[in-house]
Amino acid sequence: MIKAKRKLVSISSIFTVIAIICASLVYYGEFDLRVTEYTIENEKITTPFKVAMLSDLHLREYGKGSEKLLAAIKEKSPDIILVAGDMVNKNNENTDVAINLFSELCKITDVYFCLGNHERALDKKTGNVFSQMQKTGAVFLDNEDVTVQVNGQDIMIGGLSSYPDPYTEHYDFITQFEKKALFKILLCHYPEYYPDTLENYKLDLILSGHAHGGQVRLPFIGGVFAPEQGLFPKYTKGIYKSDTATMIISAGLGDSTFIPRINNPPELVIVEVK
Repeated sequence: MIKAKRKLVSISSIFTVIAIICASLVYYGEFDLRVTEYTIENEKITTPFKVAMLSDLHLREYGKGSEKLLAAIKEKSPDIILVAGDMVNKNNENTDVAINLFSELCKITDVYFCLGNHERALDKKTGNVFSQMQKTGAVFLDNEDVTVQVNGQDIMIGGLSSYPDPYTEHYDFITQFEKKALFKILLCHYPEYYPDTLENYKLDLILSGHAHGGQVRLPFIGGVFAPEQGLFPKYTKGIYKSDTATMIISAGLGDSTFIPRINNPPELVIVEVK
């Protein structure tokens, strides 16, 4: 009997340890905000500047009023803030978390954003998502570009419209955008536009999201699943380079699925351009 009890205690301990490890991985993946920093060098740049890039918040709130996320951004002192879409959830009409965050971001510095698929779907339902975001002072770019001055030099920021349909729908905008001589940053929610298409254009920096880092990340393998890319996707987070274009994909700040983020912490991206 004593041996049997010891065996039961041993099995129970093993399951307890497994449960603690699993819970820790889920917490790490869902709430342990990380800052990932990149450096991009380009001969067009005369004065270095810093970009804070956000994507895929999906209404997640880091502390009351997103205070933890805002503190992390302020600590890095970005010159501009760029948002690559999906700050809302298409199935939740209460967008207060995202709108309040945009308002606070605009107090830090200039904010520019493109759409994600969730903004487009929710705006189609309610008709007011874009206008709410713009009222905060953020600049909305949908197949549009603007010339802005950062640290005394002009750069261009473009926003590629977000549709899950063929890239060729946006051919005219991107063809004209790449001809501009200034340093160019393209906000493009879908990283799927990069292989075989955007990688062939003269684009100095592309900022994307959407893939949520592959949702679950396995050691030595990477992400397990991403929309549009399916199982074991290639483009989930990190930096990708071709002869003419560089893309950085954020793992995002939240999620929109019942599957938790595992071994995949939420990510604030900081890019130093010099």
